[in-house]
Amino acid sequence: MSRTKFPVKLEQNDVLYFLHIPKTAGTTFTSVLDSFFDYQSIFPEQVYRKLILDLPEDFTKYKLIRGHFGHTIYKIIPQNILYLTMLRDPIQRTISYYDHMKLAPTTNNWVHENFLSEIETSDSALQDPKKIPVFTNYQIRHLAVDLDIRSIAQYYKMNKRAFFFDTVEEFIHPDISDELLLQTAKQRLLEFSFFGLVERFEESLFLLYYTFGWKPIRSIWNLMVAPRKTSMHDISEHTMKIIKEYTKLDYELYEYAKELFEQRLFQMMDDLKERYYKPNLDKLSFREMMYVLLEKHYEEHFDYHYENSTSSINFDFSQKMFGTGWFRREINDAAKKFYRWTGPTTISTIDLPLSPESDLRIQLRIIGQASIEIRDSLRLLINGVSMESLFLVQNIHNPIYPDITPLIIETIVSKESLKNDKKFTQLTLMIKDTLNLRSLNPGYENREVGIALDKITIIPIVSAEYEKNVKGRISRYYTEYLRRKPDFEGLEYYFAQIMNGIIKLEDMPQILQDSSEFRNIR
Repeated sequence: MSRTKFPVKLEQNDVLYFLHIPKTAGTTFTSVLDSFFDYQSIFPEQVYRKLILDLPEDFTKYKLIRGHFGHTIYKIIPQNILYLTMLRDPIQRTISYYDHMKLAPTTNNWVHENFLSEIETSDSALQDPKKIPVFTNYQIRHLAVDLDIRSIAQYYKMNKRAFFFDTVEEFIHPDISDELLLQTAKQRLLEFSFFGLVERFEESLFLLYYTFGWKPIRSIWNLMVAPRKTSMHDISEHTMKIIKEYTKLDYELYEYAKELFEQRLFQMMDDLKERYYKPNLDKLSFREMMYVLLEKHYEEHFDYHYENSTSSINFDFSQKMFGTGWFRREINDAAKKFYRWTGPTTISTIDLPLSPESDLRIQLRIIGQASIEIRDSLRLLINGVSMESLFLVQNIHNPIYPDITPLIIETIVSKESLKNDKKFTQLTLMIKDTLNLRSLNPGYENREVGIALDKITIIPIVSAEYEKNVKGRISRYYTEYLRRKPDFEGLEYYFAQIMNGIIKLEDMPQILQDSSEFRNIR
């Protein structure tokens, strides 16, 4: 692993493939990966059954593929594949996999519904000679066994048979010696752009951020963490011996991976300290020091992720995002709308490639809130400087949270405020508190949230001072004559009328007094 290769800059013909081995924290890991890619550039399917039923002819539009496809994916992908994976202690993974099969056998189409009976225990299942092959050296097989995906797809389509990946004969009983299986898996792991260990998950993420120059995310949301049904104490000594016997190749691979992981971790630390070390870092814990060093690493290589800076952005949360203090990207399928909740912390950031060549108008649309008090406590900072903002009601239908009226937060930023020593502009959202979603509705997810946004719009303007002054006076007229803050549409309408010379700012008091709303107040 040469340090000259890091960070890896993704080229036009590169595609990242996360080889997701079941029960290796892959769902959480996937949500982290997804943040760094546009939604449209992510291959949507993650299980073999859906892949073979609708095998795409063209993969070139995708930059990220993640799924339970094993190493074989290279046979159908024309691009240069950069492999990623996560490994886990073989015994822990086997027990977790058994629990998952017991709970939801057909999930991801691994095995058929009756693979494990309701009365079957871990001992009986893991001692059954017909079932133990499914658990045998599972991680090795994902790395070392190659399948003919197109032939498998053709066979199951022609015969109209239900597809269960963990019953495919070539995968369960590969015609390869144990020695070659292990040798192939080790060699491929060595060539992977990244791999991590579940037992050292945060350090694995450090390596991931370092490898690709991505912004380190401090708050990671754990997904699909099922309650453990079976503990080590529930497994008999005889069954434990069987598990060890049938995962001995996985164990050898895992021991090799731990050594290689240590080497990569050491080389990363050596490289980061050489480039960014300062004596004050010695006062920090290892965890905090890593976040500081990786942040510097990311800042230096920000232009790897955005080729050019811009003065105009229409960000709808389907795009890749470099920031902290956010939950994963979500989508309302019916409305085809993307959004994100802030949380679990009260500070959220997003880094954008803004050009400091012109003054800007920045608008953030809030479509959800844990409470009105939390929403109204929002403060917006640009490069660490607090900005004066307008809170404007937008009178449109909210398809995601219909009971909540969207709110536009608008701030005017001078080009001088955009100038800093970094390659990006950082927007910071600060709120006073977060609330657990379940306190609002018992059916909601168990997470601490603040506000939900679905859009950030940034456009260049002629003069920040002029626009701020005009909109400020319009707002004061609304308060004086209509006894309320202006709504978004009203403010934008009158500002456009003034800018286009149709009315004058001095006309606003009379216009508002002539309105039916004013007459009704009186």
